[in-house]
Amino acid sequence: PVNPGLAGKEIHGRRVYGCINDVPAPVDFVDVFRNAAAALDVTRTAIREKDRLGIKTIWMQIGVRNDEAAAEAEAAGIRVVMNH
Repeated sequence: PVNPGLAGKEIHGRRVYGCINDVPAPVDFVDVFRNAAAALDVTRTAIREKDRLGIKTIWMQIGVRNDEAAAEAEAAGIRVVMNH
């Protein structure tokens, strides 16, 4: 999990990282549990880290919709799952 407020702690026995840049590979997908406005920054970071981490999918949870983020991810070859 990535959560700046819980970085260095554990959730269900897994280390929490402060940002995507700190996560070790592999990462199959990024699950966005942030508001729609924050989804663009999360997506852009995921795009930058895509090759290093192996990110294939960005999943924006129910209620999180950012068409600009989705378009940028898809243009970078990342599949997007987004509530419609």
